[in-house]
Amino acid sequence: MNETILNLALSSLPRVLLEDTFFQALCNKIDLDFLLPKKIAIRSWIYETLLKIEPGLSKYFTTLNSSHDLLKMALLYFNKLIDIHISEENNIYNAKVKITNGRMITIIDFIKKEKESIVKITKEKLNQGFITDYTVDIYCYDEEYRSKENPDKMKEILKDFSTLFYIPEELALFFYQNFNKYYMELNKQRILSEMKLEQLTRPDKEQYSFTRPMSLNELKKVWTITDPNFQKINILEALKRNIVEPKVVFANPLFKEILKYYAGMNAGIIDTSGIMIGKNEETYSKYHLWIKSDKIEISREQISKERAQELFYLSENNLDNDYLKEFFGFFKSR
Repeated sequence: MNETILNLALSSLPRVLLEDTFFQALCNKIDLDFLLPKKIAIRSWIYETLLKIEPGLSKYFTTLNSSHDLLKMALLYFNKLIDIHISEENNIYNAKVKITNGRMITIIDFIKKEKESIVKITKEKLNQGFITDYTVDIYCYDEEYRSKENPDKMKEILKDFSTLFYIPEELALFFYQNFNKYYMELNKQRILSEMKLEQLTRPDKEQYSFTRPMSLNELKKVWTITDPNFQKINILEALKRNIVEPKVVFANPLFKEILKYYAGMNAGIIDTSGIMIGKNEETYSKYHLWIKSDKIEISREQISKERAQELFYLSENNLDNDYLKEFFGFFKSR
């Protein structure tokens, strides 16, 4: 079945891509022993045609939102994840393939124009959230796939490096050439900048999307210290001192950042904030947490059941979760 699903996904693409030599070679390397963590997104008119022929394919496919997108697909294997995103704008095709296996991220960017094709391969070696090695190769070809010069190669490499590590382009060349010496500082800058950007751009439906209800004893099992050398503050102990209810729900983004902190994924770096809701019978509290690598602040405000339910409705992601509905008092468990 996987071969059929993959063939249908790829056949939804324009012929100019399917007949391309490099793109064919790229597709031929996709292993078939994958699982689909989410549905494959294809163009709406192709999706509608598929469902007319075989309605059961709705289990595997959905429609794209952007008119420029051609395909979005994630393939999960026992030891890696492959993300594929293909788009087109002004007759320029862009295929991005990201392969992640926990120790290495490989990103293949393929740009196909009328008279040339560009292939960029970026490799990031990972160690507990740090990029410890970073290499980029860019290849440029004419329409017959003969190699050609790319005078903007280094400029593009430095632009990507600047974007990844959140440093000015004027400094990119120095730090790119001296990456082995400064990779620790560059990674700290990257991790903190990513955290701040995520907070600034986080929509309400994520900000107020809650985890299932948990007790502090359950959190001990979830937040397991992987590398104590990275832990500077004990978030769990701080919660024990401040939470007065037996059950709480966390805003999902806050919970995920704490989880990464305890797992050692960000080398002891954390800069996040968010809310928790505590419940004791029909009494609710709203907690606001501010967490940095060297300190944690927690404020508590008692709120009504009606106010708690207002917070529940701020995110559509909460609506189908029966555990949350029970927690927020919409119905009682049997």
